[in-house]
Amino acid sequence: MTMLVRCGLKPQVSGAGSPRNRIRRQKRSRRRGAALVEFAVIAPLFFLLVVGVIEFGRAMMVKQIITNAGSTIACEWDLPAAPMGQSFSRDLVKVDRSTSAGTTPLSQVATEAECAAGGWHLDNLLNPTKIVACPNTCMEMQNQSGGKIDVSFGCEAVGGCVPTGAATVDASTLASCSWAIPKPPSGQFIEPNSVNVRYSSPSGFATNLGKVASAADCATVQNGWYYDDEAKPTKILACPQTCTGVQAGAAAAKIEVLFGCETRPAVIE
Repeated sequence: MTMLVRCGLKPQVSGAGSPRNRIRRQKRSRRRGAALVEFAVIAPLFFLLVVGVIEFGRAMMVKQIITNAGSTIACEWDLPAAPMGQSFSRDLVKVDRSTSAGTTPLSQVATEAECAAGGWHLDNLLNPTKIVACPNTCMEMQNQSGGKIDVSFGCEAVGGCVPTGAATVDASTLASCSWAIPKPPSGQFIEPNSVNVRYSSPSGFATNLGKVASAADCATVQNGWYYDDEAKPTKILACPQTCTGVQAGAAAAKIEVLFGCETRPAVIE
């Protein structure tokens, strides 16, 4: 059978190039374009909503932190570093509390076990880093708004006496807790009843240690020391609990022997 093809005409063949398929492609393109336009309109609103939720959460968190900080008054205060070449003395720390009603001095106690209203203590007897308000003192502070805490540090002294001289113990012997009595300044002699021992922590906080008659008396005192021989002393020996504190201070600590002031007795616990 012969197909007759007239001039200028082509037989219709179903395929990719047919007008019907071109119409389908145009419809799909229009749908994709509409989806892109819709996403372009909605996307900024969606991202704005997400960012808003995040920022709202952060704002609530910050507000809570600020609220908590404002409702609790600190009851611990970091000790400042000692000035170059100087050391603070635990005996001469003064803490005052100021309010609209006036200024009230707070009393120092040795440990939290001795706390009373209006008291404070150091977090560690030999190596302190903070001043801590006693629980009753802290509670009173929470009940009053405003005010401030003033902390001052007095000059070094031993019971109001200024030593006539001082000598530093060899640092390599600190951990042994047995220290040879250094020579006093030129022109002075060792008087056993006029010798004092001062420990300086790594932060420069000084504590005057107290003397006991012998090792047997160490158990009932704070920060004690004694002579190897009461009649003819050549060494200063630290009580066991004092030795533990000195060793905790490591090589950065310092032991000084002070001359010229009446020997300070150890404080009984």
